Amino acid sequence: MNPLLAKERTELTPAGDELYMIDLASAQALTPAPFQASWWTVVAESATEPEQHAVHEIWIIEAGSGEFTCGETTMAVRAGDVLRIPPHTRHVIANAGPELLTVYSLWWD
Repeated sequence: MNPLLAKERTELTPAGDELYMIDLASAQALTPAPFQASWWTVVAESATEPEQHAVHEIWIIEAGSGEFTCGETTMAVRAGDVLRIPPHTRHVIANAGPELLTVYSLWWD
């Protein structure tokens, strides 16, 4: 069995931000994962579009630093931080540093 999961870049924004979807079924798992996953980047002095979803989300900051807003709370974040986003909560992240901000995302119903 090959444990390597497939990934595919699905979006490149005009600012240069990239979104990669992770195919959780690509490693020939016996049962599908109960969540979906992706990772994405935010270039320096850029931010994601504000969004909200009907799903639970976990974000893991892999590299860089930024400012994360979830609902009414805004905080500084950096590599190693893990963030929880409740369903239907507006959220956005801005890259506050000179290096690429890289975030891994997991979500489920």
